[in-house]
Amino acid sequence: MPLASSSSVGFKFKKEAVFGTVVNGTACNALRIAGESLDYAIKTDTSKEIRADRQISDLIITGAEASGGFTFELSYGEFDPFLEAVLEGTYAVFGTNGVSAVIPTSATFAANTLTAGAATTGVNLFTNLVLGQWVLIQGSTNPLQNIWAQVSTTIPPTNTVLTFQGSPFTGATGTGGAAVTVSGSRVSNGTTQRSYTLEKNFSDVAQTLTYTGMTADKLSLKIASGSILGGSIDFKGKSATSQVGSLLGTTTASTAFNVMNAVNDVSSVLENGSALVGTYIKSLSLDVMNNLRGQDGVGVLGNASVASGNVQVSGSVEFYFADNTLYNKFLNNTASSLSIRVDDGSNNGYVITIPKIKYSGGKITAGGINQDVMVSMSYTGLFDPTTGKTIIIDRAGVAVLPTTPVN
Repeated sequence: MPLASSSSVGFKFKKEAVFGTVVNGTACNALRIAGESLDYAIKTDTSKEIRADRQISDLIITGAEASGGFTFELSYGEFDPFLEAVLEGTYAVFGTNGVSAVIPTSATFAANTLTAGAATTGVNLFTNLVLGQWVLIQGSTNPLQNIWAQVSTTIPPTNTVLTFQGSPFTGATGTGGAAVTVSGSRVSNGTTQRSYTLEKNFSDVAQTLTYTGMTADKLSLKIASGSILGGSIDFKGKSATSQVGSLLGTTTASTAFNVMNAVNDVSSVLENGSALVGTYIKSLSLDVMNNLRGQDGVGVLGNASVASGNVQVSGSVEFYFADNTLYNKFLNNTASSLSIRVDDGSNNGYVITIPKIKYSGGKITAGGINQDVMVSMSYTGLFDPTTGKTIIIDRAGVAVLPTTPVN
């Protein structure tokens, strides 16, 4: 009889139409994970009956809750449903599945503009893009024009002209030909809570554990020099079952995009809109917490529902000490912003923006002889009155198909 190995575990998910209810008869999605910690905790209490023989008469179930999550190595498109779930937002998708049709007639570039030869229309309207959104230009005959660029934060798009922040096409002006497209999708913190059924299958022993009502509570991302870009997502849910075989139907395969790293896949880190000068980042972390709480009820084993608290964005950044610029922001309680762009080497990726932060901690230490002096800063994301958001994720690259629907 074989014994289960973690090397034979399969992981899949499906969005629920009703909290805690498995959706049968439709396909689910496989998920690429690096580890998992899903758990079903049953609360019990011993009987308080008084017996003449001093023995305990029973152990009684008094409650239950599914929890835990998975770790992952970041790759394009694979974890988008859970980025939406943690942010409780929905991607606003430009064009079709995040990529526009070919720009009508032609595309002409000036230092900070892209002009279409004819008006864009429908889902491809430039005006569907918003101030400050990051997009990817593709398909130009001039490779220097196939870049990420940020839509102007002050000049709205028209149906023929996109104006960009700065001058990203300096040295690459002129026509881009008749095959230029724009890729872009944006999700930000909102109030649309989702729940999922998560399932892990131990194929070598033909056993499956299914967890229902799994609601995303926390996202953690870690960017560190010399490392894979990794993270974790934790959940709070309802209940779990154990059985032979899946409850989720046929499986749609995962994406096959490259795993990103912190060496050449972190394209930029902007602090207050500008790259750090004269120093380098050693590590950077991001945590998004929904402060979920389980809501139990009479007649229900497991949570009857899960309620969202306030969205809490925080993290830390460690860099080599060169001057007091950032440390003084901590001392003076000065507001700033943070933006990180990561892509997989084929320009498929994300820009994560926290439009308003304050540094909640700061430390400069000389740990010992022959060591680098490091600056360790912690930050807190705050409501930004300009965007109305605390965290924004812009996605761009090849088209991303929606995950399998629930019905």
